[in-house]
Amino acid sequence: MVNRQPSVPLPRCVGDSYAWQMSHHVSEQRYMRVLAAMIHWTRQIKEVLSAQDAVQTSENAGPLEEIEFWKNRCADLSGITTQLDKPGVKRITSLLQLAKSSYVAPFLKLSSQIKVRRVPCFRLILLLFYCSS
Repeated sequence: MVNRQPSVPLPRCVGDSYAWQMSHHVSEQRYMRVLAAMIHWTRQIKEVLSAQDAVQTSENAGPLEEIEFWKNRCADLSGITTQLDKPGVKRITSLLQLAKSSYVAPFLKLSSQIKVRRVPCFRLILLLFYCSS
């Protein structure tokens, strides 16, 4: 279980300013900051996904513990999904796609895995809740 809500922090150079959105010229320093952010996000998402795969609940855990574990898991996945849908993340992704960064494809693949894994997580919670009633 993840103890804190995973976050997708935006670098300070990415604001909601019109200038950032319309800029065709990005300094190397800004490019490196947004690239570092994407690399950091990719690592975080990998950690969350691998933690989900690696965690085994105790055989002695009852249905309420199972439900609590999966509720926390769904909260983590939903929180990450919400953050990935933020405009700043989308701007960084677009910028790095335009720059033909090799980091975009793995990031997008992992992002989609987060969204895909969220659905069965919710279904499992409903099933466990129903079974515990």
